[in-house]
Amino acid sequence: MKTGMWLFGLLLVSVLGTGCGTRQFSSSENTISNTPLTKTVSEKTLNVAKVKVMKSGKIFLDGTEVALAELKVEFARLSSDNGEVWYYRENAQEEPSPEAMMVIKAIADNNLPVKLSSRPDFSDSVDFKGVSRN
Repeated sequence: MKTGMWLFGLLLVSVLGTGCGTRQFSSSENTISNTPLTKTVSEKTLNVAKVKVMKSGKIFLDGTEVALAELKVEFARLSSDNGEVWYYRENAQEEPSPEAMMVIKAIADNNLPVKLSSRPDFSDSVDFKGVSRN
């Protein structure tokens, strides 16, 4: 395995491992409990950044091309607002571009939960074994 793929896999594991569990709501108080658990990325949320990294290295946030610096600002905001990232990388079976590596690092640096997708419309999610689920 090439070094870049190994590093990408390592970063991916660290991103996926940031906070495992689920949110719990008290039915009587309608509040989030203080249980040290985090939400699953399958929950509906308004704080989602849909990130696409193209083979060319171009980065898109919610359909608009952005610079890495702009993406990092959005990730910091999402981190403070309990948001999450939906991530798609064009040609994911190939060696990741430097830009893809920097995006994954920025996700990990901000401790954001991430949903990986093999489709550019984010209509599926890829589990830790690489299996696509609708």
